[in-house]
Parts: sequence; C-alpha cells; structure tokens
Amino acid sequence: MPIDSHDHEFLTPNEVGELTRKPVASLAVDRCLRRDHPPFLKIGRKILYKKSDVLAWLESHRVPKAGGAMKTDLEEAQGRAGAQGGGR
Repeated sequence: MPIDSHDHEFLTPNEVGELTRKPVASLAVDRCLRRDHPPFLKIGRKILYKKSDVLAWLESHRVPKAGGAMKTDLEEAQGRAGAQGGGR
C-alpha cells in the first residue's frame, strides 16, 4: 500500500506497544516470524508503523459480542445484491 502524503503520523514500536498493550519484544518476534502483526516500514534498522495501519489492524481483530454476529462488508454487499435480484 503506498504511503499517503497526508498521513504523516508514524509510531515507533514502543508507541505501538503502548497502543496495543503488547510488549515491544512480542512485536519484534511477530515481525521476525511473520506472525499476525500490523504492517510496518523498515528503513535501515528503523521500524515505523503508520498509525492508521495499526488502528485498522486492531479493528480487524474486533470480536463480535456474544449472540450477535458482525457481518463483514462482503457479507453485507452479498446480502444487498441478493435482495435486489442480483442472482443469476
């Protein structure tokens, strides 16, 4: 994903650790082992995260409340298409 020139807010691993409540060492291991982690930039030895990427990554891990299923955007679009006679 290209860097948006309007999104200048970058976070360090320490700041991402504070925001996600995840130890900085765990973030480093996740990056190294290519586990689930927020997208990051590596410039030389420097690691930076776009704040918007971290917030989107956190949102993607939202768990629906018990008894109610959260529909994804795709499921909602498919439901609308079916309701409008979009089936072939």
